[in-house]
Amino acid sequence: MLKGIILILLLGLVPVILGIPWTKVFQTRYAIAFAYGFGFFTELALFHIIAFILTYLDVDFQILVWLYSILLALACAGSMIYSYKKGIRLHPERIKELKTFAWHEWILLIAFVGLVGYQVYRGFTNDLTYMSHDDALYTTMANDALTTGRMALIDAYTGEATSLNMQRAIQTSLIFPAYMTAFSGINVATMEHTVQYIQMILLAYTIYVFIAGELFEKRENQLIFLVILATFFIFGYHSHYSLTFRLLGPNYQGKAVLAVSMTPLIFAFLLKALEESYDWKKGMMLFILSLASMSLTNWSSGTLAVIIILPIILSFFRKERSWKHFLYIPWALIMPVVFVALYGLYEFAV
Repeated sequence: MLKGIILILLLGLVPVILGIPWTKVFQTRYAIAFAYGFGFFTELALFHIIAFILTYLDVDFQILVWLYSILLALACAGSMIYSYKKGIRLHPERIKELKTFAWHEWILLIAFVGLVGYQVYRGFTNDLTYMSHDDALYTTMANDALTTGRMALIDAYTGEATSLNMQRAIQTSLIFPAYMTAFSGINVATMEHTVQYIQMILLAYTIYVFIAGELFEKRENQLIFLVILATFFIFGYHSHYSLTFRLLGPNYQGKAVLAVSMTPLIFAFLLKALEESYDWKKGMMLFILSLASMSLTNWSSGTLAVIIILPIILSFFRKERSWKHFLYIPWALIMPVVFVALYGLYEFAV
């Protein structure tokens, strides 16, 4: 019971709390969905900063657990206080809208919930992923952090010290399951292949609900979009490189989260941000998302540049454009540049 409560707090309530203040900056139709998606990546961004520093200082993992817990609690408290003082409220009227649903909208809603529920059920009862070379390495890395106290500094296969090379070392999200295990007591393998498996599916569809609200004005069209999307995901498991594989396969891996959840969130975010005047607070939001992306995979330092810069360039083909939108680029790319430079210096020094 206690384990379940802890996981609901860490993976369910905390992201919403962290995301609520940003709904005042980025106003959207489905504020709860946006708050959860952005709040979860805020949680990862904070973890990345701390884990990055402590890993290189070779500090014991338990110190990371308590330091991050304290800072996360302070961040949640600050978020709640700020939201209360500013009178920020999520939109309970969206729930009241259920009373106005037409019969065909109820059918679409039930179909969407059923399709997502089926995918969650498969994840809970019959994990669709497999123990690949990478998957075994990631699970062992997280487990080693718990048992040895050292993070990413020992090769899981050879037992030798790693070089913390550019490919692996920056993926602090791989240590995040160990953090949740430290508090819940659920073993790392179960955390990754059951708990996180389900959570990543729900995270993705929460973001898709937010995107549906941004793309379509009519509620019926939003529901049709979500039903078609959920159906395609179920029947698209045809390639190791398909989005379906990344959602219903080893979906807790960084590149999977980047492809399935973060990239759609950033595109939808920019779609609206570039229609409005430049706002440094939205720049700060891109800064947070870029930090979270670096925790997922180091290769995001390159892909993030394309994801951010391309929509900004395309926005200048519209009649209404602003050169100030280019200011979003430094917000998004400053930390990836810093991290790549630090790793370059580390490789040169070592």
